Amino acid sequence: MVNAIVEILFPKYCLVCGKPGKSICNYCIKKFVPSLPECYACRRLSNGYSTHTKCRTEYSLNSVFWGWQYNQISSQLIKVFKYKDAFDMQEEIGSIFAERILQTKFLDNFNNPLLVPIPLHPKRERQRGFNQSLLLCTHLSKRLSVRYSSDLLFRKVFTESQAKKDSGSRIEMEEGTFFFDIDRYQRNFNNTEIVLVDDVITTGTTLDRAGKSIKILSKEISASALCLFRGKPHYDSPVSSS
Repeated sequence: MVNAIVEILFPKYCLVCGKPGKSICNYCIKKFVPSLPECYACRRLSNGYSTHTKCRTEYSLNSVFWGWQYNQISSQLIKVFKYKDAFDMQEEIGSIFAERILQTKFLDNFNNPLLVPIPLHPKRERQRGFNQSLLLCTHLSKRLSVRYSSDLLFRKVFTESQAKKDSGSRIEMEEGTFFFDIDRYQRNFNNTEIVLVDDVITTGTTLDRAGKSIKILSKEISASALCLFRGKPHYDSPVSSS
């Protein structure tokens, strides 16, 4: 009853086309361009979104899945989700993302996955009032029936928003930006496979630094990632078997 009253007094409109009903309507969702499986490091095609063997010598994550290409529509959506109406939009975005993950069967590659949101620095989270990656992570946990923990990975270094940086500046992110609580992991989540959760991946630097904070403590821990969007790739090689 209360929800019905709220919907009447404060109706939702599609952020892209303005159609009443939801923050992102079914018509605009169909405009999302699904990702193809590729290696997050070199951006060449790769089965199962796995990181190529050669790329793993320099990059930390075993695989990275993203749902759709980052374009004008997704950019408009993610800016509102990230800086304004995350609490209102988390269920809608989380639901379509969970459906996309299930369609691709990406999580079938894991025996015991544990979702871990990319953290904000405490100062940034106080400024924003929430961590959009944590909101996304909690909803995915419910929809996919996969455990999550927000008490394993912490951001130690406060930096300016990555969205405001160019590619060169992103690559310069300190390797000590993140801290992984290996003791808590071993006590409560030992033998789980870490799957980091974030909203947008650009160069992959943030995810890679988070992954390295895990790998530097234990190379035995599997670390991968899930993201909503990434920019359009440039494919120039066939699917690799490496």
